[in-house]
Amino acid sequence: MTIPLNRRVLFVDDEPNVLSALTRNLGGSFEITTADSGPRALDQIASAPSPFAVIVSDMRMPTMDGAAFLAKAKELAPTSTRLLLTGDADVKSAMKAVNEGHIFRFLCKPCPSEVLGAAVQAAAEQHALVIAERDIMERTLSAVVKTLGDVLSLAEPELFKRATVVKSYVSYVVQQLGMEGAWQIEVAASIHTLGLIALPRDLAHSSVNQAPLTVEDKKQLATHPETARRILEAIPRLEDVALIVAQQAEEPEQGPDWVKRGARLLRLCKRVDSRVTRGSSLGEAVDSLLASVGPEEQTYLEALKAMYSGQMECRELRFRDLMPLMVLEADVKTRDGALVLPKGHELSAVLIERLRQFAASRRVDEPIRVRIPPPKRLRPGP
Repeated sequence: MTIPLNRRVLFVDDEPNVLSALTRNLGGSFEITTADSGPRALDQIASAPSPFAVIVSDMRMPTMDGAAFLAKAKELAPTSTRLLLTGDADVKSAMKAVNEGHIFRFLCKPCPSEVLGAAVQAAAEQHALVIAERDIMERTLSAVVKTLGDVLSLAEPELFKRATVVKSYVSYVVQQLGMEGAWQIEVAASIHTLGLIALPRDLAHSSVNQAPLTVEDKKQLATHPETARRILEAIPRLEDVALIVAQQAEEPEQGPDWVKRGARLLRLCKRVDSRVTRGSSLGEAVDSLLASVGPEEQTYLEALKAMYSGQMECRELRFRDLMPLMVLEADVKTRDGALVLPKGHELSAVLIERLRQFAASRRVDEPIRVRIPPPKRLRPGP
């Protein structure tokens, strides 16, 4: 597999002539940015439109030494590979920084340009590997959890039908706005009702059917986000997903800013869905909420408007022509009236195959009506 190489490098040194020499010697192979102090470099990292592949710092600098700077840089840009340039007298400090996990490699000054160039190249390749591994892991986790949601929807379509609709709203907003933590927010939305499986079946179904509840029923129902959190946080790398799910009700917010935003988006999309369930169209539900929410939520609602503004083409298709990411425009039911998949459900390869099996057994009529996302999002089905 060919891994694209990010060649953006940040050099930090308090000596202007050193920075000039580094830029002159390596500027032909890398996209160089320089800073003359740790604090200025941190500002550049924070304001950069995308992470630097490599961050190289001198050890001895006023205000903030190289080890302290790289430790801070790790917090701001955890995927950037960090190198430390040090004189002989600072070797012990450099080794301490290596052992504490702050840097990839340290080099002794003066460092020949060919040695530094090779080290920066290796660091850029390390950054590419880290990014590739992270992306593969995120896609794998996202696909596994999405498949879990699909299985739950097939096993209990009435119980999980609203979750699939809410997830489609959340996914659309996340993709329209390019939100940080996109895959975690989407995964949280797809399984935010997971905790319902621990409740008595009648109570769980009454929650999605909006049936009248007693005070005791409401207390028991309110436990399902925490139940889902306990299930999810035991899975490595789903801790933030668990935190978003746990905050799907109106509760004090916890976690990084993007987790809080994800929880707010999930809560908002649940409110939209509640209005749709009571008979409003998606457009009416969005418009009715615009005046009663804050600026952030208004941004989400404006993005959601595109789902009903005609930007997604509606068409009737046979099951053999369905593709993942298409969205059901109407409930799919068997000929005897049993719900197979609800309106608003985003199709996956697993669900398309299931629909084709129903069609083969002549238990479901086709064609069905679906919304079709932009061509760049579609991918072939099974």
